[in-house]
Amino acid sequence: NVQLEKGDPTGYEASPVSLGFVANGSNVYDRGSTASPALKVIPAKGVAGGIAIELVARDAWGREAWKKDLKAAGDKRSEVPVDLPTDRLGTFHVTMTARPAGGGEALGNAPWRYAVIVPGLDRTTGGYVFGIDYELYRTPEFLIEPATALLRRLGVGLNRFFLSLAEDPRGTGAPVLECVRKKAALMQKAGFETIA
Repeated sequence: NVQLEKGDPTGYEASPVSLGFVANGSNVYDRGSTASPALKVIPAKGVAGGIAIELVARDAWGREAWKKDLKAAGDKRSEVPVDLPTDRLGTFHVTMTARPAGGGEALGNAPWRYAVIVPGLDRTTGGYVFGIDYELYRTPEFLIEPATALLRRLGVGLNRFFLSLAEDPRGTGAPVLECVRKKAALMQKAGFETIA
């Protein structure tokens, strides 16, 4: 967390309530699937009477998609299961606001995003929906596998990349081509076609 101040700095003060979703590996869900991430609620100090939490989801155009009101304990950390609607495709921006259960000023807020996609776009038996330009040299090697798994779910099957950097992304003495070939091999193992 960051605390911005005008004038002389003071000691850091956490917001009275911190909150956020804990998704099980991904925040991308198939249409019609069960999506139940846990909402983690952490009061810095006790909140008498408990905490009321409002969740408001908006679509890419800013239109309200859904709204939920939840309750959490005010005297301990808790995880509240939330069933997200997955009947509508798109990316949704969720705003979370915590207040005292009896009403009053906001004690904490946080944003979160999730997406609902068409299931079955991963065409592992051949063909794909579309291709992308995913710059391999800028992506850390440990992120290639999870990124390609998500991209396959979205229907991506082709990656065309450019070698537009002269410097070596892995440091002195390691050739750029070796780095990119290794990462391209990970994508190919996941079923991607790659074009340089």
